[in-house]
Amino acid sequence: MNLPPQIVTLARLFSRELAAIREKLGQIRGTIKQHVEAVEKERHRQNEREHIPTEVRAEVHFPDSIETKHTAYQNSQHTMQKVIAVAAWGAFIAALAYATVAALQFREMREQTAQLYRQAEVENAGASHRAAETFRQLNISQDQAKAALDQAGAAAKNAKAAEDNVIAVRKGIEESSKRSKEALDATISNFHQEQRAWLGLDVGSDPDHPIKISELTIRFNPVQFTATAGYRIKNFGHGPAFAIATEGFITTDQRLLDMNASFGCQATLVPQMLKLKPPWGSMLFPNGTRDNAFGGVPGKPFPAELIPNATVVFFIGCITYKDQFDISHWTRFCFTTSPYTQDSLTKVDKNTPLVPYAMYNDTDDNQQKAKE
Repeated sequence: MNLPPQIVTLARLFSRELAAIREKLGQIRGTIKQHVEAVEKERHRQNEREHIPTEVRAEVHFPDSIETKHTAYQNSQHTMQKVIAVAAWGAFIAALAYATVAALQFREMREQTAQLYRQAEVENAGASHRAAETFRQLNISQDQAKAALDQAGAAAKNAKAAEDNVIAVRKGIEESSKRSKEALDATISNFHQEQRAWLGLDVGSDPDHPIKISELTIRFNPVQFTATAGYRIKNFGHGPAFAIATEGFITTDQRLLDMNASFGCQATLVPQMLKLKPPWGSMLFPNGTRDNAFGGVPGKPFPAELIPNATVVFFIGCITYKDQFDISHWTRFCFTTSPYTQDSLTKVDKNTPLVPYAMYNDTDDNQQKAKE
């Protein structure tokens, strides 16, 4: 255990005082011893000088002067012994007094030391109590900090869970909105499909002759043929059709089919794309019909180049229009005289049956579905 600095200082001071007391007593003892030795030496010299026998039984009468000197010498020796005794006793008393003072000081020092030791114990106890209290407070603070950290972690987890819930809800809302929009779009699309205008080729009561050929002339010098033919379109839908435009071609060259089929629809859509004023094209209500001619002018022959060894005639057309929802549509058709004229075109006349060709009989809906 570490003692306070005051106790250490008092202990050192007490040690120095005890050393000083021992030194003083030693000096007094030496002084007394020197006096005793001096008296003994003087007595011994006096005895040797007088040669007085130790065991003499006689009566000697000295002269008065000698007796007087002897008496004076004895008196002086007695006085000296008294002085030495007094000095010794004085030294002893002084040493005793000094020892008493030293003992009192030692006692006082012991009491002070004990008091300081008790104070030190009290202070150490107080310090220990304060340290214990501080340690307890530190433990409490650590526990509180850990609890706060746990609460913060729990709050963070709750916040993350809440964020995840919000994200999940948002995703759910987005998915629901997407599905609702898709359902709404599908409903609108279905409504448009059900209520829109649908234009197509009207075969009427004679499906073998959807194209009405009134005249067909074939020349071989030069090689050429002309045909006067027409077709009828009809609105099969539930709404009116606007900006109707048609285009038709007749060819004996199968290689020109794709170009004529694509060009026919593109050419009829140009007025719509340019938004010509006043609006281009005609109008047709549900179940309404309209007759059209190849070449655009009814009753006028449509000239077509006759390729060598031609055996088939193709009739290609395109109808473009807008429905009541301002959406553009198109319908293509393609009919051929094959297989009835595989031998020679000389057999072609207005009574020759026509059949749909394997391609170019489609609508914009068919093309859109093929893309999807």
